[in-house]
Amino acid sequence: MRGVSFEHKVGTGCTDAKFHRHCQGRWRASVSLGFDADGKRIRRRVTGSTKTAVVEAMAELREELGRAPRSSRTYTVAEAVASWLDDGLPGRSGRTKTIYKDGLAPLPAKIGHRPLRELTALEVRKGLEGLSGQLSTRSLQIARNALERALRFAQVHERVGRNVAELIEAPKGRAGRPSKSLSPAQAPARRQSRGRRRPAGLPAVRSRRRGTRDCRGSPTRSAPFTSGGTAGSIVGSSPRPRT
Repeated sequence: MRGVSFEHKVGTGCTDAKFHRHCQGRWRASVSLGFDADGKRIRRRVTGSTKTAVVEAMAELREELGRAPRSSRTYTVAEAVASWLDDGLPGRSGRTKTIYKDGLAPLPAKIGHRPLRELTALEVRKGLEGLSGQLSTRSLQIARNALERALRFAQVHERVGRNVAELIEAPKGRAGRPSKSLSPAQAPARRQSRGRRRPAGLPAVRSRRRGTRDCRGSPTRSAPFTSGGTAGSIVGSSPRPRT
């Protein structure tokens, strides 16, 4: 932790080098919380108009950091995820566990090496955005929700102080295949085309499986199938008299 210092306002001079009573600026102090994925130091800073206010704020910050659960620097996100998959899904079926495991697998591949206590919401968001070109929106949602549950499991076991996955939303993934279902405008036209009556007297087609049927799929009255006939052969039949 750095000591309390006074930072002068830009463009002003120091008139009291010991107490800075009449100087323009603010008192500041900071504490180091480690390093992020890029190697940049993570700091918590407090500021105040007086030195006493900054000292009191630093005391509150030290108390807050002391209460926060702190895991080992070597305990990674991948280990937290594996612990949740092994012990955090009691009573779930094997299929459910497989869905979570497969859905979450791409994300730890990007951020799994990060120490759990140093993981930030920005890193989680960048990890999900890096998968948006490979996974669908639903798959990204499954990965984000599974990570949130894994971090919550770590919170319960005092491995991490906060759940950073709760602070973000899953981005939009790649587009899926076009739907093959009919639109509301196409459905009536399809029903009308299927409901048209075909002219009577069409030739019948003999099938070994379904017997003799006309082009509408209705059984016809024709001569029995002989051994000399072949599958799919056309059998002549006289049209039914109209009444």
